[in-house]
Amino acid sequence: MTTSTTQAASDDPIASHPTPIRVGFALRKEKARKHVRAELIEEARKRGIEIVVIDEYLPLEAQGPFDVILQKIRRSEFERELEEYKRRHPEVHLCDPPAATMLLRNRKSMLDVVPRDGFAFPSEGYQCAVPNHVVLEEGISFTKAQARIDDAGLTFPFLAKSLWADGRAGSHDIAVVWSVEGLERLCQCEGRHGLPALLEQYVDHGECMFKVYVLGNQQVICTRPSLHLDLDCREPCPREPMQIVNRVSAYPSSQTWGNAFLAPEKHGVPTPPEGVWRGVAHKLQELTGLSLFNFDLIVPRNATDGRLVMLIDVNYYPGIEKLPDSSGVLIGFIESLMC
Repeated sequence: MTTSTTQAASDDPIASHPTPIRVGFALRKEKARKHVRAELIEEARKRGIEIVVIDEYLPLEAQGPFDVILQKIRRSEFERELEEYKRRHPEVHLCDPPAATMLLRNRKSMLDVVPRDGFAFPSEGYQCAVPNHVVLEEGISFTKAQARIDDAGLTFPFLAKSLWADGRAGSHDIAVVWSVEGLERLCQCEGRHGLPALLEQYVDHGECMFKVYVLGNQQVICTRPSLHLDLDCREPCPREPMQIVNRVSAYPSSQTWGNAFLAPEKHGVPTPPEGVWRGVAHKLQELTGLSLFNFDLIVPRNATDGRLVMLIDVNYYPGIEKLPDSSGVLIGFIESLMC
């Protein structure tokens, strides 16, 4: 072996590891089925990485040892076991510690990550902010709800999102509240399509959402179709005071996986400069301490100078399998953890 080849091997944390890197995926069965596919397992094997799907109901010690654990199982007993495993094996890379993901399980704390004055990007002349929003707790009276909405500066229509973003039933559903009658209906509902909820001002954004995936030092931007409301429709208008919308930006089918750009071709809003969306990614990493997440940006059509982006959602451990070259991206992330 030449000197240069020897040096390259020593600089490669995978190649220099005495045994295959063991990576445990702790995911719900449905997510594991979509995420840990044969292509990923084979590509990882070629790079000296062994992939193991963790059974949440068996002891972690019996399934190890692990060099890396990627986790998204929302069961408190299992999360405690993960944290105890990390305590006993501090050398293990746990992505991400359950406690660090808590703020993304509540839509209010998720948006509170962004400072009141937003993120500024002077070199690009851009600002990142969040839409006006307010929380309505379960049991609030209609009168108090009206007052709270007025204080927050919300106007109809606005969106009602489940306060919880932890994977429970209905956590991805959105209700469009068009009128006072719709607000009254919302206040009368509890559970999946009711309170508690985060109310968020609807912003016309050209049916285009910019979704940025963050995996350590990698960032990938994609576009997705997004919610469009006909704001020119005037009464009488054939719509319900409150309308339920399911999974607005979801992929239409698995056949579209790997396609980065699915928003309508003539959506009419500019793509944020690379320095902006990467800059938002870095700021969120710094403020949350997380390494594996994605976030949604929209560009308001009515922004006076067109240099405003709005952060509307942050999601821990998203569907990476939908990305172009998803196996390469994920293996690159795992390798970066071993550096």
